[in-house]
Amino acid sequence: MKKVIISSLVAIMILFVQQIWAQRSPERKIDHLKTELNLSDDQVEQLEQIFESKHEEMKSLRGDEEKTREEKRAAMEDFRATINKEIENVLNEDQLTKFQEIKKERHGEHGRRGHRMGFHKKFKDGKGRELHAQIKAYKDENIKPVMLEQRAKLEPKISESDKQLIAELRVEFEKNKAKREAHFKEMKQNCESGNKKEGIRGRHMHGDKRMDDETHEKMKGLVERYQKDIEPLFEEVADQQEKWKNDIKEITKNTLGLDSEEIERGMRRMKRHHVDRMEKMKMGRFLLLDPNEESNANEPQSLIREISAFPNPASSVTTIEYDVLEKGQVMIELRDRKGKLLKTVKNEIHEKGKYSVTILLESYKSDLFYVVIKDKNGVSATKNIVRVR
Repeated sequence: MKKVIISSLVAIMILFVQQIWAQRSPERKIDHLKTELNLSDDQVEQLEQIFESKHEEMKSLRGDEEKTREEKRAAMEDFRATINKEIENVLNEDQLTKFQEIKKERHGEHGRRGHRMGFHKKFKDGKGRELHAQIKAYKDENIKPVMLEQRAKLEPKISESDKQLIAELRVEFEKNKAKREAHFKEMKQNCESGNKKEGIRGRHMHGDKRMDDETHEKMKGLVERYQKDIEPLFEEVADQQEKWKNDIKEITKNTLGLDSEEIERGMRRMKRHHVDRMEKMKMGRFLLLDPNEESNANEPQSLIREISAFPNPASSVTTIEYDVLEKGQVMIELRDRKGKLLKTVKNEIHEKGKYSVTILLESYKSDLFYVVIKDKNGVSATKNIVRVR
């Protein structure tokens, strides 16, 4: 069986901005305005006083459980308008013009909630899953084989101790990924069951971070140690990366029905706020690639789709849900992290449709496992499972 991957390199970040204005700290807002508007020290001091005076009021408003979501949103909009008015009173004429341009770019031309709602609405309309599938297929076919070749060139330069650390981080990232998937599935179930309060609250929980502080520091250390070795490898495929970026922009544009200006606006915001972090993330994901993994870019696509596991991580039992696209024999296997077959869970004819199966894990120690589902053509689809005690 081919070695199952963690996550392939995200060579090109999709055009979404996670750090929205309202969620920045006052210090970051002031730093941003100082850079963009060329503020004087006196103006910076005035802005600091404005944000300091409003900080507790904003904190109280965000934590108000008595207001409905719509009431809180309206109150937040009024509150931000008040702050913006006070900021404008500090600025000179040229700075005020630039500030208005910043606000217009942030909110776009789609009403008070900005162009981000264009993305959100498309995702609510079911386009998000379609976009994810198309980009994943593109990466598997075009990006992954090339980056695996580049990663293999780096392997001889990595120390044995760091190779072990990278292997441990791969498992850690899978655990965090599984936790996030479980968290968002629970959040979705809360919303669908009518418990929207818990669903919205779950969206803002901090427990779904991609990695804890200790893991982050380990990853950061690896990137710093091998950055000078990675940069030339990236440079070798610079032309290809530019093509990948443009192709993914086109896929995003066509799938979500966006115009070129919306795409470029998203790219400008991303570059302005996240370019350094994106580059470090790209190097970290590159390090986590397994150079011994075989690319399956030219293999036929599996007829098994939409595989999910819940709970995941699991202590004793997990339920696998999957979608069979065509009638035929389906075999489900549980394998350990090295690919060794532990047991055959199911092997029978499936009609086209959605299925679920329960897998008992209590007899195994805490570790990473793979659920491998083979379709009638013998093509495998895989889901990672984390067993915890």
